Amino acid sequence: MSRSIPLSERDPELFALINAACDGTLTDEQRQRLNERLMQDNRALQDYLVFLDLHASLRWKHRGGVAPSVSDASEEPLVVDSSILVEVIEQERAAAIRREAEQALQRQQAEEEEKRRRASWARLNGMKQKEEPQVHKRLVIPTPIFYGGVAAAITLMLMIGYAVFRPLPKVNDSPPPVANVPAERPVVATLVRTLDAVWAERHVKVHEGEQHEPAPLRGGAGLREGDSYTLTQGFAQLETDRGAIVVLEAPCEIELLGENRVKLSRGKLVGECSTLASKGFTVDTPNARIVDLGTEFGVQVSESGVTECHVIEGAVDVVPDSAPSNPHRLNGGKAARVDAQGRLTAGIVAQPARFIASIEEANWISDPTAFVEDRTGVVSVPAELFQPAVAGRQPSDWQIIGADGAIGKQAVRA
Repeated sequence: MSRSIPLSERDPELFALINAACDGTLTDEQRQRLNERLMQDNRALQDYLVFLDLHASLRWKHRGGVAPSVSDASEEPLVVDSSILVEVIEQERAAAIRREAEQALQRQQAEEEEKRRRASWARLNGMKQKEEPQVHKRLVIPTPIFYGGVAAAITLMLMIGYAVFRPLPKVNDSPPPVANVPAERPVVATLVRTLDAVWAERHVKVHEGEQHEPAPLRGGAGLREGDSYTLTQGFAQLETDRGAIVVLEAPCEIELLGENRVKLSRGKLVGECSTLASKGFTVDTPNARIVDLGTEFGVQVSESGVTECHVIEGAVDVVPDSAPSNPHRLNGGKAARVDAQGRLTAGIVAQPARFIASIEEANWISDPTAFVEDRTGVVSVPAELFQPAVAGRQPSDWQIIGADGAIGKQAVRA
């Protein structure tokens, strides 16, 4: 049995504070500290109560068991030897430990007694079981059934093993090939009408390269962005989605770059931009760019790659490749040339009569017996005398107003 630790050794501070309280020498600071310890520590409070109880008992014995009288109140406080208090506290602690040990011993004896009782009951039950005869039952399985079952079990195990451990077929994780389907391109222009037109081929742009196919183009056909056309004979009139009128004269190669932009690789065209939406209509050539500012103009690209622009009325900006940031403004009745190297020559003689401005005018060239009207006046002449060489005028100086065989197909001119 272990020896209990005295309060003087276990908690010297508390021991000193309680002694001072019993001796009446407790200062204000010590009283505050003792109150804090008693409020915060239940063990300290228990030690304090035991100490006071022993202190009171000793004082009572010291005075012969007589209760203190009123006259004793003025007496000096009794000073109790600390060693006596310590010895009493140790005796109380030892008594408490002895009581706990006795209780533990009693519990241990009770448990052992319970074990012995249970062991006796177990031996008694075992003897009863030995006295009863045991009956053993045996199942007899016929030999063919036994071996058949074993074979079936082995077959089932082999099938399961094959299903679990057989190699899996290779799975192709690569995505399926995507068909090379050309993207749907928007319609950006309409073929209004033609005159004796023969198309060489039509170039349809797809994802990879170009596809050449016959182009049986007729009036009203929609023309898609990215398509290229080669006109080998006759005339054709287009209208872009923005309202620009374009007249092509063979031989001519043109590509539709957008709803208000084309590329002329060779040949002639006339552009008429009379609507607000068509302003800014652009013609790209191999060495220049012509931007409309609300006008009528003609563009020609020769076989050698020279570009000429003749303004019939209004104004355009000519942007040569040699000076892309320096456009040259051309007004009505003016013309400019850009050579194959992209160098601009301004101030050349304007010749608007070199360009066919409408299908009606082109029709007069093929049938000079129709009525024509000069832009400056009207006179009647016999149709048989009205030939370009006889009249001394170019066909582009005239506009068609119709033909009438009943009056001998006369023509009019200034």
